[in-house]
Amino acid sequence: MIKKDIKILVDHGRIEIAATVERPGDGKNPDVLIVMIPGSGPVDRDGNMRGMQASIYQQLADALVQSGFATLRYDKIGVGESTGDFNRAGLDDAVQCVSDIIDYCNSSEDMTFTKIFLLGHSEGTIIATLSANRKQVDGIILLCGASTSLTSVITSQNEALLSEIASKSGFAGALLRKLVSPEKQRLKQKKLFDKVMQTNKTTVRISGRIVQAKWLREHLSLNDQEILQLLSSLTCKVLAIHGSKDVQSPIKPFYHLKNLALDHIQTVMIDDMNHMLKKQKEACSLLALKKIYKKSAHEPISRELVDEIENWLQAVR
Repeated sequence: MIKKDIKILVDHGRIEIAATVERPGDGKNPDVLIVMIPGSGPVDRDGNMRGMQASIYQQLADALVQSGFATLRYDKIGVGESTGDFNRAGLDDAVQCVSDIIDYCNSSEDMTFTKIFLLGHSEGTIIATLSANRKQVDGIILLCGASTSLTSVITSQNEALLSEIASKSGFAGALLRKLVSPEKQRLKQKKLFDKVMQTNKTTVRISGRIVQAKWLREHLSLNDQEILQLLSSLTCKVLAIHGSKDVQSPIKPFYHLKNLALDHIQTVMIDDMNHMLKKQKEACSLLALKKIYKKSAHEPISRELVDEIENWLQAVR
């Protein structure tokens, strides 16, 4: 494999995005480039952030390159070696960033690819969907979040957590029910949504911590139905993959997309795969999520996931 670190100017040259382009080392020039779009949070190009070093994007990129494709993965605005302010970057900024990366790939003499695919994970599925409606690409791959808005993600996680607490037995369950009131938890979410929608500020401070108000506000302006409509209207091919043990992204929007049965959209459910793209033996649990992720941090991503992506790319390229 041949890796090259590059810098891409975005936002009219005001921000420099640090990226890695990876190609097969067999001397052949691949015709397909896959631009990998990360999920939410200060995630770097490898899929790592403070407290979570799993390198899932690096693993996926390496696997795809071994199959003859080229990949481009990047540090988000204000993360890793990229410039800019992470807390002040919104959803629109993320979409513009991808649009500028696509323009760079189409215009740079070093990027001799005839086809560009976007691969988004988690929040990256939203960004990929919006980007494909803005720029011409040959296809998009959506992992763990297809046709799902952030509003649905937050609400679904909140309700799933409350349900798990309500059913938890023993002293731990009793203690959690004393500490976490369903009414207060739902009110807390409503107050957060109301606060960011009622301000034009880029960031706000809530309970002593900085909240990305612009980012959340722009996400709240989208709902599942609008994202579904955008996917339905795309002229490029779409591959949507979900894991049966993904407790972070709600499953209903995935099935809404599947039930459309559109020719340009293929949906795949991978048994026992979680949101971190890994096989999970444990039962689904938001309460135990950090423990589960930490335990599997150094395990490989799902081989079935890689095979599904590779087979689809070979079929549609």
